[in-house]
Amino acid sequence: MSPTTIKNIIKTGITYFTWAIATTLFYPIFLPQVLLPKRIRYKNRLFYVTATIFSWILVKSTFLRVTTHGKENLPTYPNSPAIIVMNHASSIDIPLGQIVAGSYPHTWIGHARYGNVPILGILFKNMHVSLKKMSGSDGRSALLTLYNAIKDSPRHALIFPEGTRHADGTVHEFYQGFAMLAQKLNRPVIPVFINNMHTIYPKERYTIDSSNNHVKIIVGQPVYLKQDQETEDFVKQIHTWFVEQSNDKK
Repeated sequence: MSPTTIKNIIKTGITYFTWAIATTLFYPIFLPQVLLPKRIRYKNRLFYVTATIFSWILVKSTFLRVTTHGKENLPTYPNSPAIIVMNHASSIDIPLGQIVAGSYPHTWIGHARYGNVPILGILFKNMHVSLKKMSGSDGRSALLTLYNAIKDSPRHALIFPEGTRHADGTVHEFYQGFAMLAQKLNRPVIPVFINNMHTIYPKERYTIDSSNNHVKIIVGQPVYLKQDQETEDFVKQIHTWFVEQSNDKK
């Protein structure tokens, strides 16, 4: 076993311990907020501030160095609620996305399995939209739920358009749901590219490789779907942006 591997195991142990302590400390703060009536809890910016602090602690404990470029492309509350789309290679993408969205109220659309996570599952189920798969009737139902949840309020939608995590470092095909939301709501899409996570903490690996610890987040400019633009063309336009960032990641 190499010294780097031993270091990663030790650091990962520290990370998991910190996550457990942070979850234990923050859960009593989160729980009363997510049990508030819907008309209150979704607009409660204190929840999103708390979630951002919690996510910051989770990310900091991984020993990763995170830099964000393009923060000026994010709107200030309550201006220009958007559809934020991100590539997906690691479960750490979730706290990173939370940090990007910050205190601006927002709703994730995520896999139903997150609702089964001990302790944090109730937070996910009460604040966000779950689905089992992006395609088919389940995907359409989840998109309709998300649409109804945010249509009359200044809240971002956060979506991983690839549908699941991929560990090969490439940007996979996008589902079209985010473009349909952008069209129906007349909201911009803000693309957010996260590099390097497929090597640091990919799906089905339990140790975090913090030896390659630089994570760069790129927030793109808001993009509107034009009136005469086909949904497929818009999806391809956004996908191309991600591919370009991926090719330029080094």
